[in-house]
Amino acid sequence: MVHHGGVVNYLTNAVTSYFGAQHAGSVMSSPLCFDATVTSLLAPLVCGRKLVLLPEAQEAMLAGLAHHLFESETAWLFKLTPAHLEMLAAMETANARPHGPEHVLVIGGEQLTVSTLTKWKEHLLPRATFVNEYGPTETVVGCSTYRVETAADLHLPHCASAISIGKPIANTT
Repeated sequence: MVHHGGVVNYLTNAVTSYFGAQHAGSVMSSPLCFDATVTSLLAPLVCGRKLVLLPEAQEAMLAGLAHHLFESETAWLFKLTPAHLEMLAAMETANARPHGPEHVLVIGGEQLTVSTLTKWKEHLLPRATFVNEYGPTETVVGCSTYRVETAADLHLPHCASAISIGKPIANTT
């Protein structure tokens, strides 16, 4: 059983940490039963932003993600897994956006490697902020984060092969 206070704490962190004035809202690409949905579904609604719901069918979902990531001029919040990043990178290497929007991509669900993120930060979406979010479902989605805002953040000693899980979010130890 998860306490409601954990959800409130997580959403407060998500709203204050992931949404800037330039972000229109979030693009939801996960099924409702996946805990990542808390980030992409509830966070934008809590702060009065837009929510784009993508179809659950994998091909249509990936096409919708690619559209919002690479073709939209609007900055969005995305909650994805490293596997999503790999599939999208394979689809979109020809469409790199060095001057694209300042998206925020919150990555979780499995270990995020430096090699996966390097493709994105140095080639595909260099202006985007990537947040490695770690936490078991019992902590309400994420309890620690590590932000990658510049390519230099990928080459720090604590990020040899995998991206760090970072530091606890507010009100978490």
